[in-house]
Amino acid sequence: MRLEVLTLLILVQGLVAQSNTLRAFWSSDTVLIGQPVILRLEVLLAEGFIPHFPDLTIEDEAVTYDGVQLAPTSAEYRFKFWQRGRMVMPCMPVRLIDDSGRETEISTDSLQIFVASALTGAETDIRRIKKMVPVILTDTRTRWLQLLGIVCLMGLIYLLWRRRVRHYSRGDAGGPQLKPEETALQAISELRAEVYDPARAEEFYLALSQLIRRYLEQRFLFRALEMTTSEIVGILPRKVEDRDTAARIGQLLAQADLAKFAGLRLHPHRWEEDITLARQVVISTGVAPLGTNT
Repeated sequence: MRLEVLTLLILVQGLVAQSNTLRAFWSSDTVLIGQPVILRLEVLLAEGFIPHFPDLTIEDEAVTYDGVQLAPTSAEYRFKFWQRGRMVMPCMPVRLIDDSGRETEISTDSLQIFVASALTGAETDIRRIKKMVPVILTDTRTRWLQLLGIVCLMGLIYLLWRRRVRHYSRGDAGGPQLKPEETALQAISELRAEVYDPARAEEFYLALSQLIRRYLEQRFLFRALEMTTSEIVGILPRKVEDRDTAARIGQLLAQADLAKFAGLRLHPHRWEEDITLARQVVISTGVAPLGTNT
């Protein structure tokens, strides 16, 4: 009995030792505008693996990329942000190559950081106020008009909400209603018919990401168009029965994020692989089996 337990422990330790893990974190959760901040990637590798960290090209004027400092198992990317608010860094893939030359890939989740502004002393010194601020009092009639305006606004919001619910439950009554997978496959075919240009990779992958998110929203009834890639990846296992398919959807959205936010100019062969993967995902998750010629 003791020998069996010892053998089981050795097997478990061997499995743990063979796993590759990736950690990503900011040096600070909150940073001021123009203040340097570091995004650090760390990998814990099984024996015989070599990591290859991604090269970044940032075209967003709100972000300054100051380079990367590499180490054998880590990389530190230095940024400055020039726009206040919550900023989202998309998923970043790290390629792993073993002794035999076989290549695998692991990715981070999308990371968020809050960029704040700092007020100067001149802006916060209340002693610079020179006079009283006038207050305008409203009469009873004006208050009733304001109340009526609020009621009308609430009624409009309710009507829009009801229209959205009817759209999801029955669809538009103006013509034959297509299934979500039929609409998505039609959009994929139209996008595929366009000539892909690596210089316009951001535009093509934005369109691909939007149609996949719209399909997920219509097929599985959750607000995929309003969610980040990380949030969608977290909810997919509860919506998609096949875990491999859920993982492929997450991989596809992460690839689109890299093209949209990091400005990567992906090769046409990669575009063909990604749009083919999108079509396979729609076919495999449709309500009813679809023919391969759709």
